Amino acid sequence: SVLRKQVLQHLIDVDLQMQMAKQHGITVDSTELNEAIEKIATMNHINLTQLREAITSQGVTWKEYRRNIRKEMILTRLQQKAVG
Repeated sequence: SVLRKQVLQHLIDVDLQMQMAKQHGITVDSTELNEAIEKIATMNHINLTQLREAITSQGVTWKEYRRNIRKEMILTRLQQKAVG
């Protein structure tokens, strides 16, 4: 019950933060997203194809993975803007 409430609260918080980011015009374009994903692969000492295979082997689609990375980048920019 407690865990369920915490997860729900987290999802609400993320949704509100994404709405705030949209209001502030914070976006991540495809070029920035591709560069970030390439950097993730490099940091893990694998190429992009290997990263894609690793992601899909965990049951996550490549599209969903890209969406999650984009969301994380947007939230990070929002937090940086709030701190700044």
